[in-house]
Amino acid sequence: MEVNDEELRINAILVQIASLMDLSSDEAMLSLAATKLDEIFVGRQEELMILNALWEHALEPVEHFVYVMLNAPGTGKTRLLRQFGEQLEHEGKGLYFHYQCPSGIMTTSELELHFLMKLDQLMSSKKDFITSYLESNSSKEQMPARVEKLDRVMKEINFILEKKSVTLGQTVLVLDKLSSLIPVFFVADEIQEFQKIVLQVDEPSLNSQNIDKETALHYFTRILKEWMRSRILMILSGTQYHILSQIGVKIGSPIAQKVKPLVIRNFNSNEIDAYVEVVTSHIIQPLLAGNTNDFQKIERLIQHYRRFSHSFSGGHPRTLAFITELFFGLLPVLSRHHSFITYDEFVSRLFSKVEEEFEPRVFSREQQMIVQDLQTSEKFSLVKEWIVTKAHDGFRLGPRPKASSWLEQEEIDDVVFHLMTIGVIVQNGAGEYHLTSYFHLLAFLECFTDDHVLLLRRVLHDRLFKVICGGHSGFGYTFEHVFLAVLWTQAHHAKSMSDRSSDIKWETMEIPIDLTKISTVEELPGEVEWKDLRLRSHVLYHSPRAKAVDMFTCVDDNLVLIQVTTALQPSLEKVHLLARTVRYVSSLHPNRKVVGWFVSLFDVSREKLEPKMLDGVIITDGSQTAVLIGKDLHERLVNIKKELI
Repeated sequence: MEVNDEELRINAILVQIASLMDLSSDEAMLSLAATKLDEIFVGRQEELMILNALWEHALEPVEHFVYVMLNAPGTGKTRLLRQFGEQLEHEGKGLYFHYQCPSGIMTTSELELHFLMKLDQLMSSKKDFITSYLESNSSKEQMPARVEKLDRVMKEINFILEKKSVTLGQTVLVLDKLSSLIPVFFVADEIQEFQKIVLQVDEPSLNSQNIDKETALHYFTRILKEWMRSRILMILSGTQYHILSQIGVKIGSPIAQKVKPLVIRNFNSNEIDAYVEVVTSHIIQPLLAGNTNDFQKIERLIQHYRRFSHSFSGGHPRTLAFITELFFGLLPVLSRHHSFITYDEFVSRLFSKVEEEFEPRVFSREQQMIVQDLQTSEKFSLVKEWIVTKAHDGFRLGPRPKASSWLEQEEIDDVVFHLMTIGVIVQNGAGEYHLTSYFHLLAFLECFTDDHVLLLRRVLHDRLFKVICGGHSGFGYTFEHVFLAVLWTQAHHAKSMSDRSSDIKWETMEIPIDLTKISTVEELPGEVEWKDLRLRSHVLYHSPRAKAVDMFTCVDDNLVLIQVTTALQPSLEKVHLLARTVRYVSSLHPNRKVVGWFVSLFDVSREKLEPKMLDGVIITDGSQTAVLIGKDLHERLVNIKKELI
C-alpha cells in the first residue's frame, strides 16, 4: 500500500510522541488510530434510502413533517445524519445545518439569538458553496438577483445579532429566505437538552397570550411549525427515547400530529463485517506502511477480533467501537507473541481489558438507580421477565410485552422506553427489540438476585460459553450455546461442591466424558477432515460446520462426538446421522474408542429408533438431562424454550 507524505509525517510525529510518553511507536500509532473510529461509516443503505426519499419530498411545494430519529444511545444517529448531510453537500444538493441547544440560556430571545449566531457562522464558512449551488441552479438572468438576496439575508442576520433583539417571526423568516435559495437539511441534535431548560418567554406575540414560561423544546416547536412549507428537511435527534417518542403527541403541541418517527437500528452481521474490513484496510494496514509480513503476523488476530465483534457487540455501533479500541490496545503485545494465539487465549486477554476499561462505562451508578426506580412500576416484572427469557436465545427480544388495556400498555411502554434511554435495549425494526449488546445485558442482570438470573449470569460469564458464543449463528448466540454452557458450568459447580445436592448426580450418569476435564475450547471453522484428525487431549473442538457433530473431544483416549439439540421434538435422523458418523470415524481411527453422545433438552422417541443404527451412541435426554443439570434448572430451561417457540 502506498504511503503518502502526510502519513509519513504523522508517523514521525508519533515516534516523537511515543518517546515522550515512554511508549513504543506502534502503541502510540494505535492510540492515535483509535481517534479515527468516529470517521468510519458503513452500511445504513436502508436508512440512507429513506433520508433520500424524505429529502426529495422536502423540495416539493407542499406541507412537510418534522421527523424524529429514534433509538437508544450509541446506535449511530448523529453519525448517520452527519453522513447524509455531508453527502448532500458533496453532491451539491443542499446545505447541512447541525444545531445543538446550548446550556445556560434563560429567555426565548436568547435561544433565537444563539440559533441565528450558529446560522451566521454556517453561512459565512460555506458562502462559496452556497454561491456555487446558486450558479449551478440559476440562469444567468436569475443569478445576480439571487446573490443579492443571499447578501441581504446575511446582512439581516448581522443586524439582528448586533441589535440583540429578535422575534420569532424574524428567526422563521431568515431561514425561510435562505431555503428559497438553497434547500436545507436541518438537524437539531441532543434534543433532550431542550426539554430540560425552562425559558422566560419574552416573545411579544406570546406575552399577549399570557404565556410567560415554556420549555425550550416546546418553544422550538413553534419555530419548526413555521418551516413546514419551506424547502427544509427537519430532523430531531437525541438520546432520550421517551422524550423523542412523545414529540408531536404530549410534547410540542404546536406540531401535534405533524411528527413522524425514523428508527435507526443496530448493525446487522454484514455491516459488522464491513466495519471490520474498514478498520483493517483504512487504519491497521496504513499503520504497517505496506509491510506484508507484519500484516500476515496479525491477520489471524484480526479474524479473532471479527469473531469477537460478532459474538458480543450485538451490532451496537458504540460497543463495536469500544471493542475495536481495546483490540488496538492488545495488538502491540499480541503481535510480538511468537506462539500461536488461539481464540480462547484472545478472548481471555480481551475480556480482561473489557472488565477493566469498558464495563464501568456500560452502566453508571445513575443508570443502576434508574433500574431500581423502575422496579416500583407494577409492570416492571413483566418487562424484566421478557428480557431475561428472551436473553437465553441471543440478542433478539422481538415485540415488547402486550397488555390487556391501553393504560397497562402505556405503563409497559414507559418501562421499555426508559430501558432504551439507559441503553439496555434497542429497537431493531417496526415493533422489534434487541438487547443492545452482551455487555449491556450483563450490566442489567447485575441489578437482580433471582435464582434464574444468577444462573443466566453464571452461564454468560462462563469461559467456555464465551469461546463458543456465536459459532453457529455467526452473530450473537443461540439457545444451544446457553445449554452447552449450562452443562459445563453445572459439572464444574458440582465437582467443586463438597456436599453435593441429591439432584446433581452427574457422575452417576451414563456419560462418555468427564466434563470437568475440559481445559479449553477451539473452533474449527471449516469442514472437519476426520481422516487427518490431529487432536490434543482435554480440548473441546467446536465444529459448527461439521455434519451431525456440534463438537468433539479426546479425553482418556476416548474420542467423543457430541450432538446437542434443544428442539421440542428432536429429529431421529440426527441420531442416526451421529451413529453413522461414529462408525465412519471408527473405521478411520481403529486404535481409538469412538463414542457418540446425543444430548437433548427434551425426550427422544426411543421406540422409533432402530437399535442397530445406535451402536456406539449414548443418548441423554429429558429426565436424564434433568438429573445431569439439576431438576430446577432443567425445568427452567424447558419453560424458557417453550416460551421462545
